[in-house]
Amino acid sequence: MKVNNILSHYDNSNAQSLTAYTLRELGVTDKEYKYDVSWNDKLNQVEMRALLNQSVKIEISDEKFTLHKNESILLARSIKFTEYTVTKLLSDVGFRTELLTTSEDRGYLLTMIQPTRYSA
Repeated sequence: MKVNNILSHYDNSNAQSLTAYTLRELGVTDKEYKYDVSWNDKLNQVEMRALLNQSVKIEISDEKFTLHKNESILLARSIKFTEYTVTKLLSDVGFRTELLTTSEDRGYLLTMIQPTRYSA
């Protein structure tokens, strides 16, 4: 399944080290959470989360709070686009697609765009 191939690129020590950087800076150790990578089918994205296995006290400047056991913290997400969604996104921000092509397995997309001309 293609999703499993995608997930494996995010479920490794390098990805965990990068996405959990902020947690480490806040004093959360690797032993205090489980790194979880999953596919969100509704949003068409990979989500990387820290699942806390114990409560952790956090202090930022003068603020103190607790992250509780079993909380899930979204560390990062990687959105995956289809031909339709990338074309719609470009259109929504003022570009028209002149050329759009994909690799045979549709894993890569190449597009040529131009600004949409608006009349004043």
